[in-house]
Amino acid sequence: MQDDTLVSKQERSLDKQNLLYMEKIKKLEKLLRKSESLRMTMEKRYKRLQNQYKNRIKELEKKVCIIK
Repeated sequence: MQDDTLVSKQERSLDKQNLLYMEKIKKLEKLLRKSESLRMTMEKRYKRLQNQYKNRIKELEKKVCIIK
């Protein structure tokens, strides 16, 4: 009888621990998605700004007649 009770307690403890791990994994996956999304957004912003600067430089060079 006591063995069954002990096993049952251990199983419940393991179940609780597994649930905690699952919750932690979900939180980490969510953070990972957010950080990946942020990285992609920043990469797009970087490229957009880079193109804006390149275009602005070309415009200014044309104005000062460096490039015809």
